[in-house]
Amino acid sequence: MLAPQTFPAPSAPIALTKPETLWRAVFEQSRLSIVLIDPATDRILDLNQRFADLAGRPRDALRGQDWMHLTHPEDLAHEVAHKAQLREGRIACFLRDKRYVHPDGTVLWVHVNETRVTVSEGEPPCFLAMVEDITEQRQTRLDLHAEREAAVRREQERTLRQAQDLLQMAERAASAGAWDWDLHTDRLNWSPALFHLFGLDPQHDQANFDTWRAVVHPEDLPASERALGHAIRERHPFAMTYRIVRRTGETRWIDAYGQVGIGADGKPSHFSGLCIDATVRHHNEAHIRQLNAELESKVIARTAELAQANAALHRLARIDVLTDLPNRLAANERLREEFVRMKRTGQSYAVLMIDVDHFKAVNDRHGHAVGDQVLQSVAQGLRAPLRESDFVARFGGEEFLVVLPHTDEAGASLVAEKLRGNIEEAPVSSAGRITISVGVALATPSHDTEDQAVQQADDRLYTAKQNGRNRVVTQTPANG
Repeated sequence: MLAPQTFPAPSAPIALTKPETLWRAVFEQSRLSIVLIDPATDRILDLNQRFADLAGRPRDALRGQDWMHLTHPEDLAHEVAHKAQLREGRIACFLRDKRYVHPDGTVLWVHVNETRVTVSEGEPPCFLAMVEDITEQRQTRLDLHAEREAAVRREQERTLRQAQDLLQMAERAASAGAWDWDLHTDRLNWSPALFHLFGLDPQHDQANFDTWRAVVHPEDLPASERALGHAIRERHPFAMTYRIVRRTGETRWIDAYGQVGIGADGKPSHFSGLCIDATVRHHNEAHIRQLNAELESKVIARTAELAQANAALHRLARIDVLTDLPNRLAANERLREEFVRMKRTGQSYAVLMIDVDHFKAVNDRHGHAVGDQVLQSVAQGLRAPLRESDFVARFGGEEFLVVLPHTDEAGASLVAEKLRGNIEEAPVSSAGRITISVGVALATPSHDTEDQAVQQADDRLYTAKQNGRNRVVTQTPANG
């Protein structure tokens, strides 16, 4: 059995006596690519190795270079406009997706969070940029969009091929008959094919209007007779679609076309035309309408599936894979939402910054696998007691952030103490008993940005760790 682990009390907190050492460690070990930029020249002052790897260039080669020389030319105009607002202090930060161009010509999509940072009063500000590679996420979205377009295109092509095949079948199967009406003698002549089309026998049936009227569907007869009379009076081409009912009871569709012939006296003399069996075409058109309705339904369903997939991608981009908590991006968005809501309603909210005590020692002694288990256990212990309206995220490394809407300082202190006790009283893990330190701050309408409460909570977290850890600090020391 391993002896209980003990940690000697440090003689002087490193982070207090050497803040630049802590900053450098965070800078170099961050999982995000970080760049410091001179606002006056847009040249890179410093960068971590992760950014150099992302940019595909040595660190020394990037220092002193124009920050925007990495940007794809097509994205420069948008970036210059936002950079001007940032430089003039009209905005404190801005987020954007853009492209970087590697030396070998490879294009990389990145998400950039660029912030105007003031180191101390009286000193000029600098720009701090945090960069994340989103090439794979973007490609996934593009692939889904391309898949949707391809599916729609394939369905349209299939429907078009079906329609073309059906129309060709209709053309092969269609039958037609000719007719001629002598307007002087009122004699009507039909071709044998027209008798056949109407389901009549040329040996026994006569070609006259009474015979024609007898086969035309009663609902279509008045309009057909009006169309004939109008074509003759106005000398216009005749075009009409109507139904016939054969003696067998079969109903068929007829497309009728005619043209008035003018005699030597300038008066209408003949009215000639064709009747074409359009039954197949009408059936095909009805089938095509059905296919189009089915296609539209499929497109709507596929669009809904893609919307769900996009929502899932949006969620994945904001979830910490290890703890299944929202990540820092999601936390920053929630902080912004709460800040805007507070400005509108005047109702304050609380921010808790939480850090796992002695986490580096856990990793050093037990390995990163055990460290990951500790973070997962802490995440579960923080999430369980909170309200549904509360928010908890992994802010980075072993640091967590909690947002408590509509909460005053007393209520936030009670929640913080409950969380601290919940972690301390959890079953002992393979890394021993785990504790946390908590800094509590209240966001009030007097604040200018959502970052102020976060910074206050972070300062109080630092005080908690300085004063022995495993405690909650709600007030900043007077000399702090």
